[in-house]
This record gives sequence, C-alpha cells and structure tokens, in this order.
Amino acid sequence: MADIEALTDNHSREPVPDSETVGGARIATVLIGVFITLPAFLVGAEVLAGLGAVKGLTAIGGAAAVLVCAMALTMHVGAGTRLSTYSLISRAFGETGALIVNGLLTLTLIGWYGVTAMLFGRACAVALGGWLGVALPDGLFAALGSILMIATTVFGFRAIGRLSRVAVPFLLALLIAGAYVTISRMPADAPDGAGILSVGQAMSILIGASMVGVTIAPDLARFARDASASLRAAVLSHGLGYPLVLSLAGLPALATGSNDLIGNMIAMGLGLPALMVVVFATWTTNANNLYSASLVLARIRPGARDWVLTLTAGILGTGLALAGILEHFIGFLELLSVTIPPIAGIYLVDYFSGRLTSRAAGARAPINWMAFLAWAAGTAVGAKAADWGVSLTTVPACDAVLVAAVAYAAASCFRK
Repeated sequence: MADIEALTDNHSREPVPDSETVGGARIATVLIGVFITLPAFLVGAEVLAGLGAVKGLTAIGGAAAVLVCAMALTMHVGAGTRLSTYSLISRAFGETGALIVNGLLTLTLIGWYGVTAMLFGRACAVALGGWLGVALPDGLFAALGSILMIATTVFGFRAIGRLSRVAVPFLLALLIAGAYVTISRMPADAPDGAGILSVGQAMSILIGASMVGVTIAPDLARFARDASASLRAAVLSHGLGYPLVLSLAGLPALATGSNDLIGNMIAMGLGLPALMVVVFATWTTNANNLYSASLVLARIRPGARDWVLTLTAGILGTGLALAGILEHFIGFLELLSVTIPPIAGIYLVDYFSGRLTSRAAGARAPINWMAFLAWAAGTAVGAKAADWGVSLTTVPACDAVLVAAVAYAAASCFRK
C-alpha cells in the first residue's frame, strides 16, 4: 500500500523534492501534448482559412511570441517555489479566500475535461463510422476514453510525462503526414483566405484561448530542475511546438475549404491515422486537465488521498460530458477565459515582490481582500474592455492580467 501511495503522490500540498525534478525538454514535451488537441486543431484551421497562409502564419507566430513571454514568467514562479498553482493561490488570496478561487478553478478544469471528453467521443464515432461503417453512441466513446485518461492521471506527472514522450512524436508525425497529403492536393488557384479576420484579431483569439493554460503552468514548472529549465520548456513548447502544431492542423483547411482536420484526413483516406490522432491528442490533453483539477481538489479537501481526488475529478468530468456539457457550458467557459488569467497577475506580483516567499513561513490572513479587489478589477476590464472601447493590448485575457497585477501592486504599496 505504501508503494501505491508513493507512486500516486502528486506533491499537491508541499514543494516537489529535488529528486523528482526534470529538464526543460521533458516539461516541454508534456506541454506540447497538452495543446495537441481537437479545439486547437479547430482554432488553427479557422485562423489560416480566414487569413490565408502568409497572414495566418504571421498571426500564429505573433501569438506564440507573446505566449512564450507569459509562460516564461508563470513557469519561473513554479520552478522557483516548487509549488502548485493552487498553493500559490492560497498564499496570495489567503487560505479561506483561496477556497473560492480554487473552487472556480476546479469547475473550469473539470468542465474543460468534460467538453474535451465529449469532443473525443464524437470524433471517435465519426472516425469509426467512416472507417468501419459502425454507428455507436458518442457517450460510449467518451466514457471509454475517460477510463484511459483517469488510469494515466492517477500516477501523476511521471505517468503523464511518459505518455507524452510516446504520444507527442507520434502525433507530430501523423499531423505532418495529414498536412502533406491534403496540401499536395491543394488546387493552384486556392484562395488566400476569406478575409474574415485581421492578424490582430487572430492573435487575440489565439492568445486568449491559451491564457488559462498560462495561469496554471506552475503545476508542471514546479518539476523543473531550475529556472533555466523552466525557460527552456517555455521556449520549446510555445516558441516551437505551439506554432508547429497549429500550422500543421490549419494548413489542410486551405486545401479542402473545411476546418475539420479529422474529417479532412478521413476524406483523404487516412481513417486509421485520424482515429489515432483523436485518441492520443485527447488522452494527453485531458490527462493534464484532470491532473490540475486533482491538485485544486487537494487544497479544498486536504485530508484526501491524491488518487481518490483524481478518480473523483474524472468521474465528475465524465458525468458532465454524458450530461451534455458540450451544448450548454461553452459560453460559461468563455467567460472564465477572462476570469482565470487575472489570478496569474496577482501571484506574479506576490512572487516578484517577495511577499509570497516571506509569507510562506509566517501567519497569513484568512482572506486577502486586496487580492480579491484586484481580481475583480482585472476580470471586469477583461470582460468589458471591448464594450467600453478601451483596451491595453487588444487581447481581453492579457488586459485582465495586466490590470489585476497593477491594481494589486498599487494596493499593496498603499497598504504599506
């Protein structure tokens, strides 16, 4: 039993020990596996179909540059403290206040798990239906996929890392093959985008879609051997892997006129590779969603075992998937895309000002009201900047982070 507990210990309540840290390339592989996912395929296809190859690749490259900078900061905090995002939140918002923030994060991550699981179920049903001519319910595949995801995540970062080392090269090879086959059939007079988006709009969509991942990056970065390893992970994952994945997923849309990568691959006679993309892409992404959700639950239920929390989160996410979360939850998740990122602005200020470290050993107030006020200000600006006609960066999620950070820093200085 002790061996099982050791294998399933996620270090959710204490810093990661030196003996379990890894290099930047290992962490980058996990991060690349996270954003090789069905929603990312759709976003990449929409951007390239709307802008054309040249402008679309420019937008992807610009978004990658911004995300590298943001990831470098939040991952530096994770590597410096060896703490999970949710431990950082507890130290910034107070133990009692953090229950509210961590509760919202739990809902977000389990919700995304359910959405991705149902996308997996639908894609598998389509792929097998086209390949074998067998019609089976989406929910069956969603439930079967969840079993794989839960079984992997129970064993924490080590299992996710091993899965990613196998899955990521395989997925990249399949994406390259799919892109090559479809692009080789592109007509010579293929239109250069439909003009639906501008480069700035596309960058805003791409960055905003990734900011929740930036916020929870310390969950993986805490396993970094040192600060330089976390920086390498940020550059390799979001400077190289991110634009490569989105480009490979999006370029076939120019050849077929469809933003459905899996459908494109099936239409080109790549039914089995398409099915493998669906399985491995969702497996790696949802394992990370579930892992992060279990870390949040560990702060809410400090006495529970890590593997029990993982199993609980997986069952809840699967239940939401089968209950039809995909049809009813998307709007709420879009709202959370400007609600979650300001949290990063607050714990970044705490870390770089030294307050987070200095409070680690001392008494802290149950609720840090300054953090909540800054969080509210950042969320309000992120949600309403477009309506107000005022934007600092043109990206609502980035506006929310900056406003929360500045408001929190100013309030902290005033309190002194």
